[in-house]
Amino acid sequence: MDIKALQIERKYFADMREKIRHNGDLAVFYDHLLEETGTRAYDNRSHALRACCKWFGVDYYALQQVKDIRQVNLCKDKFCYNCQSVLAARRYIKYSPILDALYDDYAICHMVVTIPNVYGDELPPALDKMHKGFKWLLGYMSGHVGIRGFDFEQYGYAGALRALWK
Repeated sequence: MDIKALQIERKYFADMREKIRHNGDLAVFYDHLLEETGTRAYDNRSHALRACCKWFGVDYYALQQVKDIRQVNLCKDKFCYNCQSVLAARRYIKYSPILDALYDDYAICHMVVTIPNVYGDELPPALDKMHKGFKWLLGYMSGHVGIRGFDFEQYGYAGALRALWK
């Protein structure tokens, strides 16, 4: 294994610092929500965002001049740029071996479907519509539901992966 391939470049940490700067703006937003609502959870989120990626658990091997990053504190906030990058990397690691194995036999397509923002009590019906829409899409792609004059089976549908991010 090439040890150079496992090194983290300085640019990575510079990018991380820039993302942390954005977290300060998000933390201020949660501070305002705390003032408006008095909900303690917003204070916890604000503190977590400010501390995100601020410390690393590192094993240092002086003889080899190697620093092994064992742990990084994450806030796990859905709007945090660093945490979303980590989640994306985890998804990539999790699904790329499966997708790589399918590349020889199938054309892999990636589709992102979005809807306009909804608020409060509009969310459950919007989620229901999204779930029903996905079922319909799968029906078309698998050939169980058809459109006159158009054959979806020509695309060789094999399966789908759906993710709904909260």
